[in-house]
Amino acid sequence: MSQTLTLTVSTPAGAVLDVTRYSATYRLTGRAAGGQVFLFDLSPAYSLQFETLIRVAAAGGEGSVMVKPWQAALTSARDGLTVTAPQSGSIPPQVSWSLGQGAIRALQVWIDGDGHPVEG
Repeated sequence: MSQTLTLTVSTPAGAVLDVTRYSATYRLTGRAAGGQVFLFDLSPAYSLQFETLIRVAAAGGEGSVMVKPWQAALTSARDGLTVTAPQSGSIPPQVSWSLGQGAIRALQVWIDGDGHPVEG
C-alpha cells in the first residue's frame, strides 16, 4: 500500500511535488498546470540518503543526493531544498523546483511519523 504527501513548491508558482512511499521506495512526481512534469523513483539504495537529506534540510543544513539512474538531484541549502529532474522531450531538458522550510518540515514529519497523507 502506498502513502502520498503533496507539497506546494515555492518555485515554480502553482506547482506541487507528490512524494509517494511504496514500502522502502519513494517516488517524486512534479505536477503543474494539471499535468505531470517529471517523475523519478528513489529505490531502497537512495531512500536512506533521501531521508537523511530531508532531516539535514529541515535543520537548515546543506547536502545533496545524486540519483544517477534518473539523472536527478536533490540539494539542500540554508534556504530550502531544490529538486532537479529531467523532463524528456521538453525545453529546457531539466527543471529545478524549490521547497521552502515549511514544506521541508512537513516532509520530515511525514517521513518520521506514521506516513498518513497530509498537505504541506
